Amino acid sequence: MVVDWAVAERNARSMLDRAEALGCKLRPHVKTHKTVELALLQTGGVRRGITVSTLAEAQFFASNGFDDILFALPLTPDKLPEVYELTSKLDQFIVAVDHPVQLAALEASAPPEGKKWKVVALVDSGYHREGLDPSDPATCELLSSLAASPRMEFIGLYTHAGHSYDCDTPENVRAVAAQERDAVVGLAEKLRSQGVQVREVGVG
Repeated sequence: MVVDWAVAERNARSMLDRAEALGCKLRPHVKTHKTVELALLQTGGVRRGITVSTLAEAQFFASNGFDDILFALPLTPDKLPEVYELTSKLDQFIVAVDHPVQLAALEASAPPEGKKWKVVALVDSGYHREGLDPSDPATCELLSSLAASPRMEFIGLYTHAGHSYDCDTPENVRAVAAQERDAVVGLAEKLRSQGVQVREVGVG
């Protein structure tokens, strides 16, 4: 892979500045490049606040001093031993769920001493590959139980509008972006109205 460093640096800085101007927290994804050097560009030089797609990626970046890592694919119970290890050694390792079976597995497994499982809920904003239905009342019930669990810490909501890749006009891109925004913001508002704290609402 050949990278024009000046272009990469400019693009990363542009994203960081844009997020700061909007009052948003940027949590860049590192799955494409899988390199420490580019991850540091994306985070502005700090080894915190990244997103990964595999536990191997999480282990690699953790071994290189990164913390506050989100594993953004739906958790499967067979991965709990690795999740336990990462939760033990990191200040913040976050897993993603979108089904009661995943929450039951976390509830049945004790986290490392002095810690809780840190969890975001995946929301289906139209891609239909993964995520909870934001219009289904059962979603609020499930996430209320998550927030009340003594073993879990509910961080917030996250969605990925992968169907935007099929958009062929700026208008279509904006329509999908609005759909993505409305899905997670609307669900967050419903949960908050029911007394559930939603600390973070993420798209991307």
